[in-house]
Formats: sequence, C-alpha cells, structure tokens
Amino acid sequence: MSSLASPSPVSRLVAGRRSVASRLPRRAASPLAVRRANTTAADDAARPDADDAPPAGSIVVNLPAPEIVVVGLGPGDPGQITLEAWDVLTAPGARVFARTAQHPTLAGLPRDVAMSTFDHVYERVQNLQDVYPEIVEELVDAARCAAAAAEPDEDEDEDEDEDEEEEDHQEESSNASDDDTFASYVLPADADEVRVRRDPRARRVVYAVPGDPCVAERSVALLRRRCEDAGVALTLVHGVSFLEPTLAAVGADVMPALAIVDAIDVARARGHAVGVGVDAPALLCQLHSAAIASDCKLALMNQYPPEHPVTLVHAAGTSEAYVEVVPLHEMDRSERIGVLTSAFVPEARAADGGDARGTVDALMDAVLGARRDRFEGPGRGAEAGEEGEAAAWGWDDEEGSSVGGCSSEGVAWFAADPSDEAAAEAMRTAGERCADAAARAFDDPEATEARVDALADALAHACLHVAIAAEGGEFAMRDVVAKAIERVERETKARAK
Repeated sequence: MSSLASPSPVSRLVAGRRSVASRLPRRAASPLAVRRANTTAADDAARPDADDAPPAGSIVVNLPAPEIVVVGLGPGDPGQITLEAWDVLTAPGARVFARTAQHPTLAGLPRDVAMSTFDHVYERVQNLQDVYPEIVEELVDAARCAAAAAEPDEDEDEDEDEDEEEEDHQEESSNASDDDTFASYVLPADADEVRVRRDPRARRVVYAVPGDPCVAERSVALLRRRCEDAGVALTLVHGVSFLEPTLAAVGADVMPALAIVDAIDVARARGHAVGVGVDAPALLCQLHSAAIASDCKLALMNQYPPEHPVTLVHAAGTSEAYVEVVPLHEMDRSERIGVLTSAFVPEARAADGGDARGTVDALMDAVLGARRDRFEGPGRGAEAGEEGEAAAWGWDDEEGSSVGGCSSEGVAWFAADPSDEAAAEAMRTAGERCADAAARAFDDPEATEARVDALADALAHACLHVAIAAEGGEFAMRDVVAKAIERVERETKARAK
C-alpha cells in the first residue's frame, strides 16, 4: 500500500527545508546555475532589453516555472490505469498528491510511491462545495514551493563546455545535502541485496484524481482557471473515466441525450434540478453520502413521480461493483452510498409507455414542428397559390369550417403574426381560463385537473407567441425565460425588504 499522509501537502513540502534565499549563495558556486555579468555599461545599453537587464556584476538565477501534472487514476481497478499515468506516478522523486485516499487504484501502486492526500480538506471544511477551491489553492502553493526548491535551470545561452563542470557540481550538491531528495529501496536484477537509491525530488507536482481529469472532475476545471491566472503550467494525463463501466452496468449510452450532472449541484437546487430534464436520461455522479442523496431525492421529486425508478451504481469498474434499482423516494436509504456511487435516472414515460414529454423544450418543439409541417408540407408554400396558402393556414374563411383537419379553435396555432386576431383571442381566453380555475380552487380543492388544463392552455399559447417571434428573428424562449427569472428575483427581493 502506498504511503498516504493527511497533513497539508504544502507543510510537508517545506517542513525541515531551509528557505530558498538561504540556499542561493551555495547554488551560486555552480557556473551553470548562476551567471555573473561581466559586460560593460555600454554593452548593456546596446541590448534591446537593457532596461530590464540586471546591473553589471549581479547574479542571475533562473528558477524553473511551477508545473502541475493531473493524472487520471481510472475508475478503481488498478489494472485499468494507463501506462502513461503509471509512469508519471511511479517516477523516482515524484511529488504525488491524491484528491482522496478513498480510491481503490491507490492500493495497486508500488509501496515506494509516497503521496499526500487532501482528505484533511474534506474533514476541515463545513460545506462540500468549498472543498475543491481549497484543494486548488494548496496545489498551486505546492507547485510554487516545488519549483523554488528545485535546482535552478541553466541559461539558454550558456557555453556548452561547462556541462561537465555542472554535472560535478550536482554530484557534490547531492552528497552535501539531502534536504530535497527522495530515498527508495531497489533490488537490482543482477544483485541479491536491496540498496538505497536517492533521487532528487521532481520540480513538478502530480495531482491524482479518480477516473479521467476531464470527466466530472470539478477540481480540475477550477485548477485550469487558477493555473492560467497564476502562471502555472498544467498538463493532463488522461485515464478511463467512471462513465464507461457505469453505463455498461445500467445498459445505457451517452447518445442521444444523456445528461451528466454533479450530484452536489442537484442537491443544492432550491426546488428544481437545473440540467435534469424528464425527457432524457440523467446520470448523477459522486453522490458521496446519504445526506446528499436525500437532497437530490427532494429536488428530483419535483420533476418525477415518487415511484420513478433510479439505478444506483456503486464502485463501478471494480471487483466490488454493485447495482441496485430503487424507487426515487427511497434512493437515499441504500447503505452502500459513498464516494464511488452514481445514480442513473431514466427518462419519464407516459402511462401508455410512450414519451412523457414534460419540458418546455419539448412543448416548443411541438409548436414549431406543427407550424413547420403545416407551412412546408406537400402542396403548400408560395408556389401553391392562394388555394395552397389557404390550406396551409388550415382555415376556410368563407365557410368557417375546418380545413385539413384544423378546426376554427386550432387556427391560432398557424398565425403568422402575434397580432393575428385568432392568436390574440386564444391568448386572452387562456388567461381567463387560468383565472377562473384558480378562483374555483378555493371552492373546489378537487378541481386539480381543471387547473392543469387551464395552465397548459396558457403555457401552450405563450409558446406559440415565442415561436412566432423566433421564426421572425425577434427573440427566443431563452430571452423570455431570462426575463421571467429576472422579474421573479426582483419582485421577491423587493418583497423581502
């Protein structure tokens, strides 16, 4: 088992080490680590960057740039780790920091791989969403300390004949000080005696995360932005993600529209799980605990019926993998929920087994699709003439009867302008029905179906007017929704004051 420690990685890195400033005079003895300028003032002035050049006779030390290598550990089976990731993790002197010790792959690493974990962050912070920012800050600090503690790089224009002298200096330095070396035990193939090998600590930091760094790993997303701002180089070493074994366990595919969401985001929802639609399956990753699963359940029950099936997948891709199907209202009762648990929520189905189509997006698609079929169908369009155009509208003005299966009540759906009399009247009627249904709710609490029908009528005709605007390039549903959210927040905040 690898050596896993809980103290802060930064404190471990700098403990017992002299400050960088105190080490520079010793490093100055190296002809390649430092460079003494012996040019004249005139020579310095002739250079394009003379203003930034150090004064004559000063010492220039080139410290290596901080660097972080993010390595994917795979889903949990040590046999699924990639060769590239293995080489990075087991390199002599590697500074390895694992996001958490609770990952089975770590048990398969060689015993001489010493690493720290960020489990102390999980234990210290109160809110789980604050864990990743803390980890990112400690990683950046560790990378800076590692770069400062490493041997300074030689100048690019240093004379090649000094290489041999530099090698002699490095050997002397390693013998003189062991404050930044990594000791490991090795058994050479041609010997029967275990020997101690000392390697200089790597100047870069290795950050090991479960699965793949780019799949459902929020700490890496935050680390990308932080490294860009801090001038820290970032390299990604990919691995097998949790998706492959999880989807295999539930018999699903990412196509055509699987939604992959963080369980923490769903748990933090204030009543509606944003990013989860009942029309498509969803995969909630990293449930972590029964408490988070409970919050997810409460949010999802505002969108799905209580008996909706949920598949819990535990430790996918490992020998301990386990799958259980539970109703939504019991998804937090499993005793197996942990950091390697995901929840697969299939799309909702209608009573007859067909698609439930329970999102505004599906409603907009129905409205726009019906209008497109009516206007662009066979025998309709400009070339069809007046008769074809009248048929396209689905209305016979002279007879007042239905055309092509479209009644006088349904002609509003094919209005070309929001001011069209049929569309405007339908909108007014829908609003009146909503008001009447709401008023009757006080006298007849059982009139639920009437309220649903009235609200559906109003929502449908609101989508019709959005569809007309979208076809004309005026605005889209996202603009209306954004304005509605803005209005709700503004009025509720004003009410709170």
